[in-house]
Amino acid sequence: ARAERETKAREARVAVARLGRETSRELDPQYEVEARKRVEADVARAPVRNARLTDRKNERAEHAQKLCDRQKVLASDLRRHRVEKTMFAELDQVRDKRLEKATK
Repeated sequence: ARAERETKAREARVAVARLGRETSRELDPQYEVEARKRVEADVARAPVRNARLTDRKNERAEHAQKLCDRQKVLASDLRRHRVEKTMFAELDQVRDKRLEKATK
């Protein structure tokens, strides 16, 4: 019960503080001017910010493409290496068989 009373009291204090801030904002004409200035500044910065985000997105896409290409190259190298390995293994087997026949 005590914890519940404390939380209710805390919520009430927060609500009063919020109400006080809102009323002071409504009463303060300077607040509205500053808010308008902030909005205008955000709008003015938007094209630059969007361009920067687009550049970043393009850079990430290029990087992803490079990684993809690199992975394809590595995969083909691995396949080629496997093929070479099996070819050499087969050649070794043939040579071993020839040697066995020759030694018999």
